[in-house]
Amino acid sequence: MILTIPKLILKALILFSVLHNASADNVENSVNPSIEPSPEIVPAPKSSFLSSLFGVSITEKYPNNQVLEQTMSRYMSNKNYDAILNDISKLETHNDHFLDHKIIQKYKAMAHFESEEYTQAEVELEDFIRSYPDDASLRKMQFMLAESQFNQRGSWLYLLAMGDSYYRDTDFLVNAFHSYKHYLRQYPVDEHRAHIIERMALIKNILSKKILMQAEFNYNNKAYIGSLERCSEILKFYSGTSSEKEALNLMEKSYAALGLNSESQEVHEILVLNKSRFS
Repeated sequence: MILTIPKLILKALILFSVLHNASADNVENSVNPSIEPSPEIVPAPKSSFLSSLFGVSITEKYPNNQVLEQTMSRYMSNKNYDAILNDISKLETHNDHFLDHKIIQKYKAMAHFESEEYTQAEVELEDFIRSYPDDASLRKMQFMLAESQFNQRGSWLYLLAMGDSYYRDTDFLVNAFHSYKHYLRQYPVDEHRAHIIERMALIKNILSKKILMQAEFNYNNKAYIGSLERCSEILKFYSGTSSEKEALNLMEKSYAALGLNSESQEVHEILVLNKSRFS
């Protein structure tokens, strides 16, 4: 019994091998699949249908920093800002060549600025200025930062047309004013100087108008001391603005309402002496 079991197993293995080879011969015409694979399993060439359909990958498109800089610069010249933002979005997740983040960040900020996406541009410009204070494009980026802050809520003419609601949130103008002021301190002789001074004057007029509205609100609610404080703020920080004369008029009335006739008369005399200035 010990010898018959192996013999039976051996016969079964031999029979299975014969049947398997016969079946393989009929199907593959005697070609051994382990030696010569069928055409169906040959790897697809690189120029496959998908490659031709979708083009080169982002890593192939930007093999080095030089190509990145040249391509982004060309896109900027052609005002193709969507292409910049689209490619940069891909590079931020697939930067296999370790391309310079400074180039990526610079063009991303500029593309958002030129696309009038000023809130996003402000964040990216501030980040770039903080990260690369010695970059050759710093001057340009600082000017863009101030402009993005100034334009953050759209056209100022449109906003003024909205009425009093425009003055409820002016933080973006305060930021723009400080950015413009900082820019002129760094670059006192600059091609944008006249433009910046005009913008700063406009900002001062808007901010002074906001304070004047607060002073008028206080006066109308008989909070005369509060009204005087707001008017004094206008004279101290916003001298020369369109709100200066109105602030003096309101001060004259507030002093009179408090029974301080001497102070009220003094303010009246200031108005008379500066009549030609306010006309």
